[in-house]
Amino acid sequence: MKFAPVIASERRERSNLALTTSGLRRQAQAFLAMTLIVLFTPSAYAATVIPFTINMSEAVNVTGTPRVAVDVGGVTRYADYTSGTGTSTLTFTYAMVAGDVDLDGVALSSPIDLNGGTIVDLNGNALSDLTFTPPDTSAVKVNYPSLGMDFVYDADGRYTLNGTVYNDLPSFLGATGGTFTRASVGTYYDSSGVLQTATSGTPRFDHDPVTLAPKGVLIEESSTNQMGNSELVGSWVQANVNVASNTVQAPDGTMTADTVTTTGGNGLVRQTIITAITAGQTITRTLFAKAGTTSTVIFEHFDSGYGATKFNVSTCTLISAPGDVTTSTQQLPNNWCRIQATRTFTAGNWDTVYIDTYGAAAAGMSIHLWGGQMEVKSFPTSYIPTTSAAVTRAADVFTVPTGGWFNTSATSIYASFNSNTINGYNVYRRVIGSSGAGNANYGELSNTDTFIRLYNSATPLDQSTSAILTGETYAASSNASGRSLSVHGAAAVSDVAVMPSFTAFSLGSQSGSTNFLNGHLAKFKYYPVRVADTQLQLLTQ
Repeated sequence: MKFAPVIASERRERSNLALTTSGLRRQAQAFLAMTLIVLFTPSAYAATVIPFTINMSEAVNVTGTPRVAVDVGGVTRYADYTSGTGTSTLTFTYAMVAGDVDLDGVALSSPIDLNGGTIVDLNGNALSDLTFTPPDTSAVKVNYPSLGMDFVYDADGRYTLNGTVYNDLPSFLGATGGTFTRASVGTYYDSSGVLQTATSGTPRFDHDPVTLAPKGVLIEESSTNQMGNSELVGSWVQANVNVASNTVQAPDGTMTADTVTTTGGNGLVRQTIITAITAGQTITRTLFAKAGTTSTVIFEHFDSGYGATKFNVSTCTLISAPGDVTTSTQQLPNNWCRIQATRTFTAGNWDTVYIDTYGAAAAGMSIHLWGGQMEVKSFPTSYIPTTSAAVTRAADVFTVPTGGWFNTSATSIYASFNSNTINGYNVYRRVIGSSGAGNANYGELSNTDTFIRLYNSATPLDQSTSAILTGETYAASSNASGRSLSVHGAAAVSDVAVMPSFTAFSLGSQSGSTNFLNGHLAKFKYYPVRVADTQLQLLTQ
């Protein structure tokens, strides 16, 4: 009897099932008068099964549950017969198990296994040969975590729990018992690049303000803007300038930015900070600036001496800075630039931060300013608007307790993230931390940005990495035999240390109180198995 199997695979599921089929090629190979053809058939969203359709040369009857073996990441699964008896089209379905991961493609095995069943023609004649040449299924890839969070797919994200999809974070947190808190408002850039303010307790799905690419959910430690009247440049101390208020559209889309114009000499504006700066404190200042008739903005530094950090805000670049000053710039829409200067004060007790705006000692030089910020820390955080008093933005605390999706004896995690902190930040930043008494387990970015670490309350497992990447990827696994770690596509490193069980995942911090990521979590997945080292490496590529 002749038959022609046709294997139809599924479309990629966005966060729960990573299944790629578009690259599969058609192929036909003669073998004992049989042909095998691979086709692509779209299917329902968020499926956790892959149907394989076998077309026979004539109608057949099927009893029992024949099956086809499927190698999934070194584990044998089966596509069981599910429908088609009495016709020439039979369907065999592989039902995924949470933890199935095969990113270099599943593989089918010949022959069809009757598994105690039968396949006969309508006259009752059994098929004499059930062998076939397995097709190239290297592009059929499976990635099925028991818990998954994708914060970059769209504005809401895509969340899954044991195959169930939740289209918004509150529903997902309700299903898992998770919580997200922030006891204050917080700013972020929306999908149009406009600075927005999220209400208390609302996650901030941040975007690159220029490319508009989603970055993920923003997780930051608490910080205070010590500069009062951050948007009222006209209320700041002035020398040799005129300030025209509300003349230009600000980065938040409101007409609240001010224009500063020199009247002769070196024009400057400065704002008294709320709390005095003391020796040994590290201060980070940021300011939104936009070129007018000039493009030069200078932060002046006063303690035991004098220094100046100069920026060209037209090109959003640094011109020069003293050796003890760390800087950065952030390009924004509508030619705005956010400039940053960080310096540790060595002496004195100064209550004023100077912001000079001048190109030359002449009248008529103008520049636009908005949103001044001064933080007692070594890196900048998201903008915190103030009026007459200092304002504190609370920390973002994201916790998911373990549940039925968690395996106490074997585990694997995957995360895609970035950190906004600068190289040399003096605190390790948690990508994922444990919560609950006695659980000092975590994965983190080092304080020197030279390695990423998996830690089990006693022993670190490190893998070297480059300085902070825009999108770092991290995967780790463990069971009673040991643990493994892969970072950004590198071959996994392993040891025999055992990771104790987590009672809850603290995402982007350690127990929601220390070692904050101060950046974005783009994706997070959990698998209730120890994924093979080869698959860990593929996860991070």
